[in-house]
Amino acid sequence: MYIDSPGFTRDVLVRLIEGLPGVRLVPAGPDAVIVDDRHFATALPLMRSGVPTIVVGADDHPGFPERARTHGAMHWMPKESAHGALPPLLDQLVASHGRPAILPGTATI
Repeated sequence: MYIDSPGFTRDVLVRLIEGLPGVRLVPAGPDAVIVDDRHFATALPLMRSGVPTIVVGADDHPGFPERARTHGAMHWMPKESAHGALPPLLDQLVASHGRPAILPGTATI
């Protein structure tokens, strides 16, 4: 699941995710969540239920990664690093599940 506001960055990350082998966007049943830091609260129930969550943010204040870890996110990264850092993290998820990571379609908040 990718949770973010409409805009250029969301579109870029959707294209990145859709271009990864073994990963696809689907409408339900997430194996993983990618969430923009501004919509962190939306992903909390999923994180608490054990869905692996990657938080991306525009501001690299040290408090944001700590908040993500405290609430159970597997990783926090600045959006500008997503192109290089997100694919390996999703590869790890695919490998750990033994099947393609399923990321429900983009949610517009």
